[in-house]
Amino acid sequence: MLGEVDEQQLKQWSTAAEAGNEQAQLSLGQHYLKLAEIGKDPQTTAKLAVTFLIKSSKQGNEDATQLLTNCLDKELGQYF
Repeated sequence: MLGEVDEQQLKQWSTAAEAGNEQAQLSLGQHYLKLAEIGKDPQTTAKLAVTFLIKSSKQGNEDATQLLTNCLDKELGQYF
């Protein structure tokens, strides 16, 4: 996921993610994680990243699970 993500792509991912598409959930998680890491509203974007990564991980997406482990290690997007 290099480069900018436009609004249309975000809408497509959001629609697919809400319909349960694990790859779209992963893509949104990665997008929000990147925003958090560069300091764009890090508290909100990190929580959004974790939310979508959890959804993807629950469906067996190993990439999402690994990113969640990294978030835990970095204390990003924690709800407690």
